[in-house]
Amino acid sequence: MESPSGRRRLGAQPPSGAGRNCRPRPCQGGDGGEVDRISGLNDDLLIQVLVRLRCAGAAVRTGVLSRRWRGLWRYLPEHYFRGIAYDAVKAALAQIALPKLFLLDIDIPSSLSAEAAASLLRTAARYLDPVELSIKLYSANPIGIQMPSFARARSIRLNVNQLHQTPPARGGEFPVLERLSITNCRFDAGALISRCPRLRVLELICCRALDTITVHSATVEELLVTGEGRRLRGVDIVAPLLKKFTLHSDVSVDFSMSLLATTVENLSWNCRFACWLDPHKAVGIDASGTWRWSLIHLKLGREERGFLLGLDIARLHYITHVRSLQEMFQFPDISVLELCLNTRGHAYGAVVLKLLRTCSAIQRLKLVDQLDTISEACLLVINRQTGEVRISP
Repeated sequence: MESPSGRRRLGAQPPSGAGRNCRPRPCQGGDGGEVDRISGLNDDLLIQVLVRLRCAGAAVRTGVLSRRWRGLWRYLPEHYFRGIAYDAVKAALAQIALPKLFLLDIDIPSSLSAEAAASLLRTAARYLDPVELSIKLYSANPIGIQMPSFARARSIRLNVNQLHQTPPARGGEFPVLERLSITNCRFDAGALISRCPRLRVLELICCRALDTITVHSATVEELLVTGEGRRLRGVDIVAPLLKKFTLHSDVSVDFSMSLLATTVENLSWNCRFACWLDPHKAVGIDASGTWRWSLIHLKLGREERGFLLGLDIARLHYITHVRSLQEMFQFPDISVLELCLNTRGHAYGAVVLKLLRTCSAIQRLKLVDQLDTISEACLLVINRQTGEVRISP
């Protein structure tokens, strides 16, 4: 098999003596009478020692200990290149002797060109074919790369700043991929997911170029979407096996959610609106009166009693967008509602009643009235069967 550098790759077997029980030999340093029991181990055990260093540079430097250690790093099933220059990583990849790795972890801190980044991905796919792949690269300019196929990969973590990624060529896919984590990349999520027939866990982290998240998958069970500093416009999910959905992001005034996931049990949402920075981005949830209630922050989570919905709302004079919560989000049955109100001295009874009608399954309501630096809170416990309301300060 040809190596990436064009030289013929060595076989997958370690140097002579691999797997052989070697006799302990005297240490070369010190008083000369001590026994070097570590170097006396067979090569298989020495390789296990090097794997646990989790550092390619440290594994190479062990060659100064004795001849037994020299070159063994090339036969490791796991390679970690973190904080190492591109040229050194490229040279090291060309010397790896195993044609198929279990793990390949590359983190290059310096800025790379599109050609260099694409070359690393092609080398990893063609010559090393890892089961677990983690790539973290940086670039000062946009990088356009066609993602190669990884036939054996079960887990891929890809963090490439300014990467514009296209799916593999026609026919290429990730046949056994179960976990995919993508950070800081621009890509067609739908096209990529369609190439992953066994995908179970999908993480989309700070992919600011994606204004709408589309996930249509018959296998995905966990979905994580995060991204501060961007304005997410929509989420379109069709995932019959989805059990956990985490959404932590800033959202735009025209945000909407389509969630078709009948088995989802674990929901965690944390969504912020930028109305304090720009009144034109304020979302009103109540149009009555001159001063209107604007949604600042929405949180959804699960507790012992059921789902808890937390809303931070404020009284603003200038609001251009008025929408109902149901237009933006698809809520489960809410058991607990927490309202943090910035009233500016205005009455809030009408908006509270409106929210209670919207979330008809609420059993507990907590109100926090923020008056400058002073907050007043009360708890309402609602018995839906009898209509009884109990208030405690």
